[in-house]
Amino acid sequence: MIFSKKSKVQQNSRTAVSFIGFDRRSEKAFEIFFRTYCKDQYYHTKNHTSSSITIVDMDCYKVEEEIYELHNSHPGRQLIALSLNQKRLDIDNCILVKKPINHTEFAKLLSSINAGKKVSKHAAMEPEKNWTRKPQETKYKPLHRETKPAASKSPTNTANAAHLMGETNENLFVGSNPDIDLQKPREFLKIIYSPDKMFQGALQRGWEKALNQQKLVELIFLSHTVFLDGKNHTASTALNDSVLRPMCLMESEDQVIIRLVDCIPSTEQRNKTEKRIYNYPIDAFIWKVSLWSSRGRILQNTDINKPVFLSEWPNLTRLQPIPHALRIAALLTQNPRPLGDISTELNIPQRYVFGFYSAANALGISGVSKRTADALFEPKTQQAPENRSILKRLLGRLAGQSSETQESSLPHTITHQ
Repeated sequence: MIFSKKSKVQQNSRTAVSFIGFDRRSEKAFEIFFRTYCKDQYYHTKNHTSSSITIVDMDCYKVEEEIYELHNSHPGRQLIALSLNQKRLDIDNCILVKKPINHTEFAKLLSSINAGKKVSKHAAMEPEKNWTRKPQETKYKPLHRETKPAASKSPTNTANAAHLMGETNENLFVGSNPDIDLQKPREFLKIIYSPDKMFQGALQRGWEKALNQQKLVELIFLSHTVFLDGKNHTASTALNDSVLRPMCLMESEDQVIIRLVDCIPSTEQRNKTEKRIYNYPIDAFIWKVSLWSSRGRILQNTDINKPVFLSEWPNLTRLQPIPHALRIAALLTQNPRPLGDISTELNIPQRYVFGFYSAANALGISGVSKRTADALFEPKTQQAPENRSILKRLLGRLAGQSSETQESSLPHTITHQ
C-alpha cells in the first residue's frame, strides 16, 4: 500500500504527454527520450483528456483533421507539431518544430512549457536558435558507444536491429547477400540491378507524369493497376502486399500503360476481387517498392567509390523500417561518403547500406555526389572519446612530444567560426 501511494504521487508530479500520428515504435523512442534527457519528468498517456501536452506528427496522412478536432474540444491544450516541411497551423497554442529533433533543445522547450514560460510560436523554426540541425555543424552521437569498427563484421552488431523485423521479412526488403570485396570489380555483378524494366521503373515514370501535370495517372503493369495522384501525393491500388511484392521482381517492356484518367473507378465498376482499395503516401509506396526491387542491391552504373549524399532527412516514421536506417541517415547528413565506407564505419552488412541508398535514390533525396569538394577530403570517422590519464600525458611530455602533439592529447574545446 505504501509503495502504490508513493508511485501515484510520483506520477501526479510528472507531466502527461499524448501523441497523434506516431506509430508505437516512435512513441517508444519518446518514452526513452523522456527518461534520458528529461529526468523522467514526463510520461506517455493515450488519453488526450488527461494530458497537458500533445505532440503531433504533421507529416502523417490527414492528421490535421484530428488536430483541429482535439483543439476544439480542448482549446487550452499545448500542441507541439513536428514536420519536415514546416507546415503551419492556424492554432495559437501550437509550437512548430522542424525534424529531425535536437535532443537538448527539445528538452529545453518541454521544460519551458512545463514551467509556464511564454514560448514563441515559431521559435522552433528559427535556424539561428539551433532548432534545425545543420549537418556541417552538428556531430552525430550514436545511441550506444562502439569501439573502432573491425575488419570483419560481428553478427552481434545487428542483434538490436533484428528486433525491428523478423529474419524472413528482413530478407524480403534487404536480401541476404553476403558482403563483397570492393577491390574486385567482378564482385560488383552480385550487388547491382536495373529497375528500368521492372515495376519500380514504371512506377517512377508514372509518378513523374502525375507530379508534373498535377493529375491522376493510371499505371497498368502486367495487367495490375495502380493510381497515382499527383495533387494529393498518394498511391491507390487494390493489390495487397502478397501480390505487389513478387510483382516488384518481374520485368516487362510491352505490358506497361501510363495514362491520365479523371477518377478512380467506383466499387461497382471494379472487379469483384478488387473491392478494397489500399491508399499509401506516395513516398512510403515508392520506398517500399524500391526495397522489394533492390533487396540490398544498388542501381546499375553506380560508382561504388564515389561519395553519395543525402539531401534531406527521410520521414522514417512512416517509411518501411529496415535495420540501421537511422544510423545511415545520420552519418550521411554530416557529409557525403562512399557506400563501402559507410558499411565499414558503422560496422554493418553492406546490404543494409545498399538497400537504404537505393530506396532514398528512388525518392530523389540521395545520389552520387558530383561535386569535386566532396571527394577532396576524407570524411571524419566517428571515434570513441579517448580517455587519457594524467600519467600518460606526463609520460608524453617527458618523451619529448611537441607542443602541438601535447595539445591534441588534451580535451578539445569546441570553437565556432
